[in-house]
Amino acid sequence: MNAPNNPQQFSFSFAETCDRGLVREENQDSVLRTMTPLGDLLMVADGMGGYQGGAVASRIAVDSISAYFASLPADYLPAKAIRESIIRANAEIITAASAPGSPYAHMGSTVVMALLQPKGANQDHSPTSPNVDANAGIRAWIGHVGDSRAYHVRDRRLFRITSDHSAVQAMLDRNLITPEQALNHPDSSVLTRSLGHEAELDPDIDSVQLEPGDSLFLCSDGLWGFVDERAIEAVAANSALDVETASAALLELALAAGGHDNVGIEFVRVANGDSKAHASSSAGSFQSTRMFGKLRPIEILVFALVTLGLIGALAYFAYLDHWFHIGGKAQQITPAPTKTVPAGSPSNPTPGQINPPTATQGTNAPSVQSGSGSKPQSRVTSPVNSPILTPQGSSATKPQNAHSVPHQTNPTPAQQQAIPAATKPSTPPSDPDGDQD
Repeated sequence: MNAPNNPQQFSFSFAETCDRGLVREENQDSVLRTMTPLGDLLMVADGMGGYQGGAVASRIAVDSISAYFASLPADYLPAKAIRESIIRANAEIITAASAPGSPYAHMGSTVVMALLQPKGANQDHSPTSPNVDANAGIRAWIGHVGDSRAYHVRDRRLFRITSDHSAVQAMLDRNLITPEQALNHPDSSVLTRSLGHEAELDPDIDSVQLEPGDSLFLCSDGLWGFVDERAIEAVAANSALDVETASAALLELALAAGGHDNVGIEFVRVANGDSKAHASSSAGSFQSTRMFGKLRPIEILVFALVTLGLIGALAYFAYLDHWFHIGGKAQQITPAPTKTVPAGSPSNPTPGQINPPTATQGTNAPSVQSGSGSKPQSRVTSPVNSPILTPQGSSATKPQNAHSVPHQTNPTPAQQQAIPAATKPSTPPSDPDGDQD
């Protein structure tokens, strides 16, 4: 819980979020909430200036302003502190952008900030909104440059505190375009004031009184630029939602609208001092809250599908590797050891012992043929149905049954006499080694 200086009367509940969105490759928004000698300080900055430049500029903005407030005494005038801190941040961004060799020559940032002070804190003559009540308990000082906005919620209604420093807002103020035309105007991204572009800068400063039950939130144009304010009001003014749920719901609205830009949000709600209040996260600045434990449903689904795909791919390759090794072993043919057999033995007869073929045997024994129409198949693409491969890689069908080959027996003398002379060699073939092929 982070309560103001008079916790018996009021307490605050805080929530913040900063998301890249669904389109941008980088998150260039920065948000910050911190406690300073002057009170609780909340900021949202929206960077610009190309890849990484915007992120650097928005980080410089929130860090510079925070450091300046930390150095001030508790009785420092709040409006003066806001003006000086923004001017200081502007100078730091310009210095960083103009440094020799800097890759961020055109970087800049918007900023909107709120300083929460209790009743009796330092008040000055800075401009205030008409509904300021000097006897009320909490005062919120608002400073901004650019088109990041501050909204006030009271009695289930949404009120915009800030006025954009943009070309479109200038045309609206002069009645040159209608609010409907402003929604999709080609100059909607053109700013008339921002940090980092001009040395002379005049921030706008305002203030509002906060009562128990009121809410205040700051946001970048990644929210209000794509979500209708009536939809924003329906969420922000719903007292049944705690600040964490309301902040997350606002982010979901932006993502549901396409998530075309980064979204930065700081949300605070005021309650009576005896009400339960808490801070959703420790004070500090950050540029992204999207962590594994806070993934959105669509991201969880994508993550699950990718994981299943990887598991399936690994299983498939393991399956192929298994059959590859099985097929490799089937191809390994170990030659039989060579054995010298003495001449004249039954397995190696002399020329005189050679039995001539019988008439039933014929001169040529039938050979084992490959099945007709058999198609070589790849062992990798279809390991289960592939035929056994020869060492040369050609397909081979299953050998025929042994009964299809005529069984050879030694002929009788009568059979030898029946063989025509033309089929018997008159002399044995010459074999220098004494072996018969």
